Amino acid sequence: MGTIQPVVMCCELNTKWSPDAFLKSLNAALGHVEKNALPIVLGPEFLFAQYDSGKRSFGPLGGQDAKLSFLADLLELSANALVVPGTQVAFEGAKRCNYAPVYFKKALVQKVYKATKGGTAEYEWDHEAIGGGASAHPDSFVLDYHESSETRFGVEICNDIGQMKQFLKSKSLSVWPEVYLMPSYGMATEDIYYLGPNKKGYMTVDAKAQVQWKNQKYTVNLDPEANEHRPSNVTEFALHSIKPGMFIQSDGFRCRVGYKYPMSLKFTLIPPLKSYPVQGAGNTPLGEHNAAVHVFPAVDLNPLKPFWV
Repeated sequence: MGTIQPVVMCCELNTKWSPDAFLKSLNAALGHVEKNALPIVLGPEFLFAQYDSGKRSFGPLGGQDAKLSFLADLLELSANALVVPGTQVAFEGAKRCNYAPVYFKKALVQKVYKATKGGTAEYEWDHEAIGGGASAHPDSFVLDYHESSETRFGVEICNDIGQMKQFLKSKSLSVWPEVYLMPSYGMATEDIYYLGPNKKGYMTVDAKAQVQWKNQKYTVNLDPEANEHRPSNVTEFALHSIKPGMFIQSDGFRCRVGYKYPMSLKFTLIPPLKSYPVQGAGNTPLGEHNAAVHVFPAVDLNPLKPFWV
């Protein structure tokens, strides 16, 4: 256990952004991280991929693409942070892969490969022998940081949702993540959270099509016996039903950060402390050009301190 603080990068497909501008917004957000907290930097699926809107298909970035310099910046930044930059589409030999690198202390901790095709714009991703499927899902991992803190994390990509949970069902409680990270695209649009103008929810859309957070916590009980029960994909996140936990999701131009109650499927979602648009990328979340960095409150994951409320 320890204290962590989410810093979430969001970006719409085909957004034109400068690596220097993105790094400037990220550094501004990191300036709000508390001294005793480990920053958790997470980006969305396909942040490091080309998207052909005409053909509706994804491909690798060109070898000289400036965005790759930002990926190198994120590796350097991991000297004092856990960084999951989002996903990168690449060829590994003859295999076409969509994976999320996990950086810590300027090293690659692991690669998490996507196994499931998420839509008509995606290929059948190659994943045999490199992850994918409930029987071969990468395990969770523990990071030691500061003087005496450690936290167990799990990473899963978008439509692979539920595979890690299935994989861990046969494992001991001790190897389930305390913090679950998801780079995704198009998973956070549920009515339970993302609502139209003047409606209750976690996020809303105003008359000018701007995404706005309600400046308050939003709690929902997804236990089947609860009167307010409604289906939600967050119940498939790899957080054990007995343990308290936390999830951090970057989902294109949206994101969700929330806490799970112990012995329950009750969740509290929290709004960011501050948001930093990426200069030159625009700030119309429902348009084609949008990128921003959001910093959320620090949280002490000590289960003796009920952080989930």
